Amino acid sequence: MKKIIFAVVGLVVLSAACKKNDYPPNCPIEQEQNWTKYPGNPVFVKGEESWDDGIVIGHSVIKSGSTYKMWYSGGHDIFSPKSIGYATSTDGIHWTRYSGNPVFKGTAGSWEQGSVVLPSVMKEGNTLHMWYLGGLDGDAGTIGYAISQDGIHWDRHPSPVFQAKEGEWYADGIFPGTVIKEKGVFKMWFSGAFGGSLSQGSLTTESAVGYATSTDGITWTFYDDPATTSAPYQFSDPVLNHGTPGEWDASAAIEPSVIKTKCGYEMWYIGGVQAEGTHQHIGYAFSQDGIHWNRYPHNPVLQPDPWNTDLVFPSVISEGNKYRMWYGAFLLNSDALGGAIGYATMP
Repeated sequence: MKKIIFAVVGLVVLSAACKKNDYPPNCPIEQEQNWTKYPGNPVFVKGEESWDDGIVIGHSVIKSGSTYKMWYSGGHDIFSPKSIGYATSTDGIHWTRYSGNPVFKGTAGSWEQGSVVLPSVMKEGNTLHMWYLGGLDGDAGTIGYAISQDGIHWDRHPSPVFQAKEGEWYADGIFPGTVIKEKGVFKMWFSGAFGGSLSQGSLTTESAVGYATSTDGITWTFYDDPATTSAPYQFSDPVLNHGTPGEWDASAAIEPSVIKTKCGYEMWYIGGVQAEGTHQHIGYAFSQDGIHWNRYPHNPVLQPDPWNTDLVFPSVISEGNKYRMWYGAFLLNSDALGGAIGYATMP
């Protein structure tokens, strides 16, 4: 699974004027980042003698009523999670696994028989929508789609809804990040890579956050900047690239968690430098249109703890004036081999 997790992407552009998006005057997009980690972290760890006793990682958290709901990737082996489990909580800290886990497994004989992982879940009315990475051998190139009424029983679309494509900037890897629905349109921010892979990123790898829209969650249109006409950007473009040499996210900036606010969009993403002895951190960016992003000047906003080495897959929700984040992390020793999930809040 490290071929999916230790990846690359990240950075920047300029923000559109507020008045063009009909936001209130002087509407602030950027929020000061002052996260407090829960002192009892991690709040979710691998199982014992169960289907997820090797790894728990790649999670998606929503709140429904008074209940926090989480879908996460798990498996017997740290390098190859296979299925998706489900857990609930009333406080975001103490979690109860569903007794019938895993709730989503690969279908034998299909394009996704090898593994289904990295769920991205959103709620629309009484329907849950999930996009996920599926494949035959754990590669990072194909995204599927399923719907559910209870988060346990899922009806899946029979074929992938989009996948890595030769000649594109995401030719060597793609997986879902966050999906939001606005005015009848699904908006997805996803991770992609070109000229390397999502697992072996370097300063020459174009690993980035992309953006796509859909009216049905199945057929997607990728963002394309008409000013870029040369390969691999002739048909589509990333909206957030990795940083430049010397920056904290010079070779990694992926796994976007995006929320919509009254003033625009906020994103938390994973960044780092692909070099021995360096670790992945969490950065923050903001935008008025979801396409043109500014990075927070004081990135990274969350760094590894004594109990972990690398941060991965942030999942952020906003409740009133409070933000909650669940982040994945690795600590490769006998205490937490396979990863765990930490929790942080921000007023």
